[in-house]
Amino acid sequence: MRNSTNQPGAGPVGPRHQDLRVAVAYMALAALSFAVMGAFVKASTARLPFLFALLFRNFMGLIPLGIWYLATGRRPGAVRPRLLFLRALLGFTAMFLFFFSIGAMPLSTATVLNYSSPVFVVLLSALAFRDRRTLRLLPLVAIAFLGVALMVRFDMSVSWVSATIGLLSAVFAALAYMTVRELSATESSVTIVWYFTVWGVVLSSLALVVAWLLDMGNVPWDCIAAKLSDPLELALLCCVGLFGTLAQLAMTAAYARAQASVIAPISYLNPLISYGLGLALFQDPLTATALGGGALVVVSSLAILRLSSRPAAGGEAGKPAA
Repeated sequence: MRNSTNQPGAGPVGPRHQDLRVAVAYMALAALSFAVMGAFVKASTARLPFLFALLFRNFMGLIPLGIWYLATGRRPGAVRPRLLFLRALLGFTAMFLFFFSIGAMPLSTATVLNYSSPVFVVLLSALAFRDRRTLRLLPLVAIAFLGVALMVRFDMSVSWVSATIGLLSAVFAALAYMTVRELSATESSVTIVWYFTVWGVVLSSLALVVAWLLDMGNVPWDCIAAKLSDPLELALLCCVGLFGTLAQLAMTAAYARAQASVIAPISYLNPLISYGLGLALFQDPLTATALGGGALVVVSSLAILRLSSRPAAGGEAGKPAA
């Protein structure tokens, strides 16, 4: 006879329900942390090139991962280092474009555009794997692009160039997610995050050196050292790294405790929180049309996540890329 504590509404909450609640809490924490990270990126780009925020985001991530490896005595071994590098390169490019777009447009708009990555996962999967099941999602893809058009067309603070860069960040994020899906067969989550972080430090450092050598962006490089010595500027950059790392760790913990298809939609708290932070801290412009366009992007992306996680007839559900 089945134990009564396993019946709905009877006795204490079962382990699976507890894990789900913890996973939801972790994902909500990740969404909040990513939104706060974006706000610190926005604040830091007011006086410093976004490349510094990019460097601190990756460098600060090495600290907890390095401590974990030292504490456990493990080594960051890799089965497929070339694919790990490709994943790092794609993820770095997505982050590079996202941080740039945060400095060039309202925080909420940049976040919503970046969170359209499930749309591109559908399109890229259809092209790469010729999966006919993705054809049923194309109407949702069209709705998402309509939302983007509404956001950009009626928001005079956003140029089409900036919007394109924001969308490209979502494209590269989608490619990175697809690579993670392939890597998950042979590499642990910690290994994937470690290699991404290490290569992120290397690539962001190279980007800074190239920008300095070519005198790009009309940046007064001779004043950079003085700005970095400002405790406030340094605190902003450190917070970018700290909240970005906290978000990454919380998201990893969430996916370790529940199915991605169940908790991934919780991550869409990020655009909503970013809207609030943008209005409260940066006086981001808000129009009914742009808000409606953002809602179309978020809702269609959520629907794509939900539908793409359903099993095919006679098969198993595919695990969405995290």
